[in-house]
Amino acid sequence: MGVDDIPSTIENESNKFERVGSFSYKNSMAKVAYQVSVFDNFHIGTGLSYYMTTMDQVIGKGYNFDFGAIFGSETFQGSLVFKNMVGGLRVKYTDETDYSTHTQLSEEDKNSQSSDGQVENLPFMMVLSAKKKWKQFVFYAQHKSIENHQDAAKSYGVEYTPKFLSIFKVSGAIKKYPVVRSSEGVIFLLDIRFNAHYHYR
Repeated sequence: MGVDDIPSTIENESNKFERVGSFSYKNSMAKVAYQVSVFDNFHIGTGLSYYMTTMDQVIGKGYNFDFGAIFGSETFQGSLVFKNMVGGLRVKYTDETDYSTHTQLSEEDKNSQSSDGQVENLPFMMVLSAKKKWKQFVFYAQHKSIENHQDAAKSYGVEYTPKFLSIFKVSGAIKKYPVVRSSEGVIFLLDIRFNAHYHYR
């Protein structure tokens, strides 16, 4: 995913910002995974994730490993996934921007602005998911714990298919996104959605 034509600005002598160009932001991820069926209703898998972030002339690259399992029956399924399991692997950044040409910055600021050589930890995540079928209903739940977050991201959903009209489905979901910690606690967003659709066979 990415965004193009982000304004690049400078502060002029009148303390106003003026556009001098534009840059792009791109965030990419590639995965290679392998799964083994231990039993008919129990499967495990591992994967390698490669991350690359580009913003103007700053490029960050890194990789890490995941491990997970899926289990259950026709009426109930669950899964447990561990992401970014190796703590020593980080995203490393290179920065080709020439800050010496930025006359508005002090020498100290020119050095601190560069991202060259900086690293970023990939947060360890644990994702527990469940799916339960009951009559004409299917219930979904997911609990995602992220390293250094006090609270977890929680998602709940339900899907209903009328018995007399199997091509029609109604679903709704609610998702809580922890955003940041503050002195007053965890700030979060709620995403509530409802939709209806039909499937022609």
